[in-house]
Amino acid sequence: MPVKDLVYPSDHPDVVHHTARFLKRKDEAALFDAYVAATRQPSLHAAIVLGTQWYRFSSLMSQLPSVAVGRLTETQMRHFVIQTAFEELGEHDGHMIHSHLFLEAIQVAGVREEHVLDWCTFAPVTAAIERLRQDLARSPSDQEILGLLHGLEIPANDIIEHLFAGLAHSPEVSTALQATPFFRIHRVVEDEHIRRGTANYLRFCPSLGEKMNFAHGFEHALLFWRCFFDGVAGAIAHRQ
Repeated sequence: MPVKDLVYPSDHPDVVHHTARFLKRKDEAALFDAYVAATRQPSLHAAIVLGTQWYRFSSLMSQLPSVAVGRLTETQMRHFVIQTAFEELGEHDGHMIHSHLFLEAIQVAGVREEHVLDWCTFAPVTAAIERLRQDLARSPSDQEILGLLHGLEIPANDIIEHLFAGLAHSPEVSTALQATPFFRIHRVVEDEHIRRGTANYLRFCPSLGEKMNFAHGFEHALLFWRCFFDGVAGAIAHRQ
Protein backbone atom coordinates (compact mmCIF):
# COMPACT_ATOMS: atom_id res chain seq x y z
CA MET A 1 0.00 0.00 0.00
CA PRO A 2 1.32 3.50 -0.83
CA VAL A 3 2.21 5.83 2.02
CA LYS A 4 -0.67 8.26 2.54
CA ASP A 5 0.31 11.86 1.85
CA LEU A 6 -1.53 14.04 4.34
CA VAL A 7 -0.09 17.27 2.94
CA TYR A 8 -0.80 16.80 -0.79
CA PRO A 9 -3.64 14.27 -1.20
CA SER A 10 -5.25 13.77 -4.59
CA ASP A 11 -8.04 16.28 -3.91
CA HIS A 12 -5.74 19.08 -2.72
CA PRO A 13 -6.55 22.14 -4.91
CA ASP A 14 -2.91 22.66 -5.89
CA VAL A 15 -2.49 19.00 -6.79
CA VAL A 16 -5.62 19.14 -8.94
CA HIS A 17 -4.55 22.37 -10.63
CA HIS A 18 -0.96 21.43 -11.39
CA THR A 19 -1.76 17.87 -12.42
CA ALA A 20 -4.14 19.37 -14.98
CA ARG A 21 -1.30 21.62 -16.20
CA PHE A 22 1.05 18.67 -16.60
CA LEU A 23 -1.58 16.59 -18.37
CA LYS A 24 -2.31 19.48 -20.73
CA ARG A 25 1.38 19.72 -21.63
CA LYS A 26 1.41 15.95 -22.23
CA ASP A 27 -1.53 16.29 -24.62
CA GLU A 28 0.13 19.21 -26.43
CA ALA A 29 3.23 17.08 -27.04
CA ALA A 30 1.16 14.66 -29.20
CA LEU A 31 3.19 11.70 -28.00
CA PHE A 32 1.08 9.01 -29.62
CA ASP A 33 -0.02 10.44 -32.99
CA ALA A 34 2.24 8.29 -35.17
CA TYR A 35 1.63 5.22 -33.04
CA VAL A 36 -2.18 5.56 -33.18
CA ALA A 37 -2.02 5.97 -36.97
CA ALA A 38 0.08 2.82 -37.29
CA THR A 39 -2.10 0.62 -35.05
CA ARG A 40 -5.61 1.21 -36.33
CA GLN A 41 -5.71 -2.47 -37.27
CA PRO A 42 -4.49 -4.68 -34.40
CA SER A 43 -2.24 -7.55 -35.45
CA LEU A 44 0.13 -10.10 -34.01
CA HIS A 45 3.03 -8.22 -35.62
CA ALA A 46 2.01 -4.97 -33.90
CA ALA A 47 1.67 -6.85 -30.60
CA ILE A 48 5.16 -8.31 -31.02
CA VAL A 49 6.75 -4.93 -31.74
CA LEU A 50 4.91 -3.12 -28.96
CA GLY A 51 5.25 -5.95 -26.45
CA THR A 52 8.96 -6.49 -26.92
CA GLN A 53 9.79 -2.79 -26.79
CA TRP A 54 7.63 -2.11 -23.75
CA TYR A 55 9.25 -5.06 -22.02
CA ARG A 56 12.58 -3.30 -22.55
CA PHE A 57 11.20 -0.14 -20.96
CA SER A 58 9.50 -2.07 -18.17
CA SER A 59 12.81 -3.72 -17.35
CA LEU A 60 14.43 -0.28 -17.30
CA MET A 61 11.80 0.94 -14.84
CA SER A 62 12.85 -1.75 -12.39
CA GLN A 63 16.17 0.13 -12.25
CA LEU A 64 15.58 3.81 -13.09
CA PRO A 65 13.77 5.00 -9.92
CA SER A 66 16.42 3.28 -7.78
CA VAL A 67 19.17 5.03 -9.75
CA ALA A 68 17.32 8.32 -9.28
CA VAL A 69 17.11 7.72 -5.52
CA GLY A 70 20.88 7.33 -5.43
CA ARG A 71 21.39 10.62 -7.26
CA LEU A 72 19.02 12.72 -5.15
CA THR A 73 20.72 14.74 -2.42
CA GLU A 74 17.81 15.21 0.00
CA THR A 75 16.54 12.39 2.19
CA GLN A 76 12.95 13.63 2.03
CA MET A 77 13.01 13.42 -1.76
CA ARG A 78 14.36 9.89 -1.60
CA HIS A 79 11.52 8.97 0.76
CA PHE A 80 8.91 9.74 -1.89
CA VAL A 81 10.76 8.43 -4.94
CA ILE A 82 11.67 5.13 -3.26
CA GLN A 83 7.97 4.33 -2.96
CA THR A 84 7.68 4.07 -6.74
CA ALA A 85 10.88 2.03 -6.94
CA PHE A 86 9.50 -0.32 -4.28
CA GLU A 87 6.25 -0.79 -6.20
CA GLU A 88 8.06 -1.50 -9.49
CA LEU A 89 10.03 -4.20 -7.67
CA GLY A 90 6.91 -5.96 -6.42
CA GLU A 91 6.76 -4.41 -2.93
CA HIS A 92 6.92 -7.40 -0.55
CA ASP A 93 6.54 -10.09 -3.24
CA GLY A 94 9.37 -10.91 -5.63
CA HIS A 95 6.87 -12.64 -7.92
CA MET A 96 5.11 -9.30 -8.50
CA ILE A 97 7.98 -7.37 -10.08
CA HIS A 98 6.23 -5.32 -12.73
CA SER A 99 8.54 -6.19 -15.62
CA HIS A 100 8.00 -9.89 -14.86
CA LEU A 101 4.25 -9.37 -14.81
CA PHE A 102 4.40 -7.66 -18.18
CA LEU A 103 6.40 -10.53 -19.66
CA GLU A 104 3.65 -12.88 -18.51
CA ALA A 105 1.03 -10.60 -20.07
CA ILE A 106 2.65 -10.44 -23.50
CA GLN A 107 2.94 -14.22 -23.59
CA VAL A 108 -0.86 -14.25 -23.44
CA ALA A 109 -0.80 -12.13 -26.62
CA GLY A 110 1.49 -14.58 -28.43
CA VAL A 111 4.75 -12.72 -27.87
CA ARG A 112 7.38 -15.40 -27.25
CA GLU A 113 10.90 -15.34 -25.84
CA GLU A 114 12.35 -15.60 -29.34
CA HIS A 115 10.51 -12.40 -30.29
CA VAL A 116 11.99 -10.61 -27.28
CA LEU A 117 15.45 -11.74 -28.35
CA ASP A 118 14.89 -10.82 -32.02
CA TRP A 119 13.78 -7.29 -31.09
CA CYS A 120 16.07 -6.60 -28.12
CA THR A 121 18.41 -4.35 -30.12
CA PHE A 122 15.77 -2.39 -32.08
CA ALA A 123 17.75 0.76 -32.81
CA PRO A 124 15.18 3.58 -32.35
CA VAL A 125 14.19 2.35 -28.89
CA THR A 126 17.80 1.60 -27.97
CA ALA A 127 18.66 5.21 -28.82
CA ALA A 128 15.70 6.58 -26.85
CA ILE A 129 16.56 4.51 -23.78
CA GLU A 130 20.22 5.50 -23.91
CA ARG A 131 19.28 9.18 -24.17
CA LEU A 132 16.98 8.79 -21.17
CA ARG A 133 19.75 7.17 -19.13
CA GLN A 134 22.07 10.02 -20.05
CA ASP A 135 19.45 12.63 -19.19
CA LEU A 136 19.17 11.15 -15.72
CA ALA A 137 22.94 10.84 -15.29
CA ARG A 138 23.53 14.44 -16.40
CA SER A 139 20.66 16.07 -14.52
CA PRO A 140 22.28 19.00 -12.72
CA SER A 141 19.71 19.30 -9.93
CA ASP A 142 17.37 17.27 -7.77
CA GLN A 143 14.43 19.15 -9.26
CA GLU A 144 15.35 18.13 -12.80
CA ILE A 145 15.48 14.49 -11.71
CA LEU A 146 12.05 14.81 -10.11
CA GLY A 147 10.71 16.44 -13.27
CA LEU A 148 12.09 13.66 -15.45
CA LEU A 149 10.45 11.03 -13.25
CA HIS A 150 7.15 12.89 -13.38
CA GLY A 151 7.35 13.16 -17.15
CA LEU A 152 7.75 9.39 -17.36
CA GLU A 153 4.61 8.90 -15.26
CA ILE A 154 2.33 11.64 -16.62
CA PRO A 155 1.10 9.70 -19.71
CA ALA A 156 0.79 6.43 -17.76
CA ASN A 157 -2.99 6.03 -18.04
CA ASP A 158 -2.89 6.67 -21.79
CA ILE A 159 0.00 4.25 -22.20
CA ILE A 160 -1.70 1.41 -20.32
CA GLU A 161 -4.72 1.65 -22.62
CA HIS A 162 -2.50 1.88 -25.73
CA LEU A 163 -0.63 -1.20 -24.52
CA PHE A 164 -3.85 -3.09 -23.98
CA ALA A 165 -5.30 -2.13 -27.36
CA GLY A 166 -2.03 -2.91 -29.16
CA LEU A 167 -1.66 -6.33 -27.58
CA ALA A 168 -5.34 -7.34 -27.80
CA HIS A 169 -5.31 -8.45 -31.43
CA SER A 170 -8.28 -10.82 -31.01
CA PRO A 171 -11.30 -11.03 -28.71
CA GLU A 172 -9.81 -14.06 -26.98
CA VAL A 173 -6.54 -12.27 -26.29
CA SER A 174 -8.44 -9.22 -25.05
CA THR A 175 -10.35 -11.30 -22.51
CA ALA A 176 -7.19 -13.04 -21.32
CA LEU A 177 -5.27 -9.77 -20.98
CA GLN A 178 -8.02 -8.25 -18.86
CA ALA A 179 -7.33 -10.88 -16.21
CA THR A 180 -3.54 -10.54 -16.07
CA PRO A 181 -2.01 -9.09 -12.89
CA PHE A 182 -0.10 -6.51 -14.94
CA PHE A 183 -3.21 -4.83 -16.33
CA ARG A 184 -5.27 -5.24 -13.16
CA ILE A 185 -2.54 -3.49 -11.13
CA HIS A 186 -1.69 -0.76 -13.61
CA ARG A 187 -5.28 0.29 -14.18
CA VAL A 188 -5.33 1.17 -10.47
CA VAL A 189 -1.91 2.53 -9.48
CA GLU A 190 -1.13 5.12 -12.15
CA ASP A 191 -3.25 7.92 -10.70
CA GLU A 192 -1.30 7.65 -7.45
CA HIS A 193 2.03 7.76 -9.30
CA ILE A 194 0.90 10.91 -11.11
CA ARG A 195 -0.31 12.49 -7.86
CA ARG A 196 3.03 11.67 -6.24
CA GLY A 197 4.96 13.41 -9.02
CA THR A 198 2.83 16.55 -8.78
CA ALA A 199 3.23 16.52 -5.00
CA ASN A 200 7.00 16.38 -5.45
CA TYR A 201 6.76 19.48 -7.66
CA LEU A 202 4.75 21.32 -5.01
CA ARG A 203 6.86 20.14 -2.09
CA PHE A 204 10.36 20.56 -3.52
CA CYS A 205 10.14 23.39 -6.08
CA PRO A 206 9.30 26.56 -4.16
CA SER A 207 11.37 28.95 -6.31
CA LEU A 208 10.94 29.86 -9.97
CA GLY A 209 14.37 28.48 -10.78
CA GLU A 210 13.53 25.13 -9.18
CA LYS A 211 10.24 25.03 -11.07
CA MET A 212 12.11 25.65 -14.33
CA ASN A 213 14.55 22.84 -13.56
CA PHE A 214 11.63 20.50 -12.89
CA ALA A 215 10.06 21.53 -16.20
CA HIS A 216 13.34 20.87 -18.02
CA GLY A 217 13.46 17.30 -16.73
CA PHE A 218 9.77 16.86 -17.51
CA GLU A 219 10.37 17.84 -21.14
CA HIS A 220 13.26 15.36 -21.42
CA ALA A 221 10.84 12.61 -20.46
CA LEU A 222 8.22 13.74 -22.99
CA LEU A 223 10.88 13.67 -25.69
CA PHE A 224 11.72 10.11 -24.67
CA TRP A 225 8.10 9.07 -25.04
CA ARG A 226 7.78 10.70 -28.45
CA CYS A 227 10.92 8.93 -29.70
CA PHE A 228 9.84 5.61 -28.18
CA PHE A 229 6.37 5.57 -29.72
CA ASP A 230 7.53 7.00 -33.05
CA GLY A 231 10.08 4.18 -33.24
CA VAL A 232 7.47 1.53 -32.44
CA ALA A 233 5.07 3.09 -34.98
CA GLY A 234 7.71 3.01 -37.71
CA ALA A 235 8.40 -0.70 -37.19
CA ILE A 236 4.70 -1.54 -37.20
CA ALA A 237 3.92 0.55 -40.28
CA HIS A 238 6.86 -0.97 -42.17
CA ARG A 239 5.05 -4.32 -42.29
CA GLN A 240 1.68 -2.96 -43.32
